[in-house]
Amino acid sequence: MGSRQLSAMRDEVRLRLGNRTDIDSFIDTWIRDAYRDICNLPSIDPRITHPALEAQDPLNVTQGVRTYDLSTLFPSLWTIVSVRIVTPGKEMWMEKGSIKRFDRTNYPTSRPSRWIRYGSNLELDTVPDDNYTLMIRYLKRPSGLAFDGDVTEIDDIWDEVIVLGATWRGFDALLDHERAGMLRRIWEAIITGKVGPGFVEEPLETFGIEPSPQYLR
Repeated sequence: MGSRQLSAMRDEVRLRLGNRTDIDSFIDTWIRDAYRDICNLPSIDPRITHPALEAQDPLNVTQGVRTYDLSTLFPSLWTIVSVRIVTPGKEMWMEKGSIKRFDRTNYPTSRPSRWIRYGSNLELDTVPDDNYTLMIRYLKRPSGLAFDGDVTEIDDIWDEVIVLGATWRGFDALLDHERAGMLRRIWEAIITGKVGPGFVEEPLETFGIEPSPQYLR
């Protein structure tokens, strides 16, 4: 787990933003956003792991049923990492599909080979022709860092990256885009350094990691 408490991270982010007193109500949000970004990295690059958030559980699939409610079956699920069929004699890794392929009216019946998460549902393609057992590997939803004494659930090597991520969000919200961009490039370089070349090959917006909204004007 992390070693810096939320209160310590808040103090450090405030210091890096010039000890402004009008941003305290936003700093925790920037820290939580940065924390979630780091927690989500294993779904982007499998070389990154957060063992404390990793889990896997079976899902029993019924013949003829292709949609399953994840909110009731896996209440702690946050991000799906992989899905595979583990039924003896029918083992197979399943591919993550595209919404265009799933958004149709007629589905053939066979051993499912693709999956997609849409809302709270896991959808399969094709319609299962038999009962199967799937093994779902996923990341659990991280804690919310709600109290001053809270620490992250992931390794403390990410504490500094979270603080830096919160800081560039702060500069972005304060409309200092030059500093925000500079710090964000450093943030990306640190992540790349932890996993090796080839991680940040595209802007991180491609993966759904967005700058914080403009909280301040």
